[in-house]
Amino acid sequence: MKTWVVRMGKAGGEARQYLEEAAVRLWPQLDDLFSFGDADEETLLRFGIIAFGSAECQKRWEEQVKVIFGQAGLLWPGEIPLSGRDGRLGQHDPALAQLLETMTEVYRLDPVARW
Repeated sequence: MKTWVVRMGKAGGEARQYLEEAAVRLWPQLDDLFSFGDADEETLLRFGIIAFGSAECQKRWEEQVKVIFGQAGLLWPGEIPLSGRDGRLGQHDPALAQLLETMTEVYRLDPVARW
C-alpha cells in the first residue's frame, strides 16, 4: 500500500487529487482504528495478549504513516478527531450499511451458491 500511496502522490494530477480527497474523507473516521471496544485494555496488557495499548498503537501508526505522507508529498491532515463512534461496539458510520449492501449484492442473489 505504501508504494501505491507514494506513486499516486508523486504522480500529481487526478491521481494525487483522489488521494488527497480520500485522506480528507477518511481522516475523521480513523479514531475507531485504535479502539479495543469493550475489552479491558489493562487486562489485555497484563496477560500479554497485546503488546501495547491503543494510545501507543495510534502513536506508532502515525509515525509510520507520516513518513509515507512525506514521501508522497502530501500534507499531514493533523490530529485525528474523535468521531464519537466505536465500530467494535457496533457504532458505525451510516455509509457502512451502503458499503455492506454493495459488497454482499452478488451473494444475496444466490446465498446457497458455492463461491
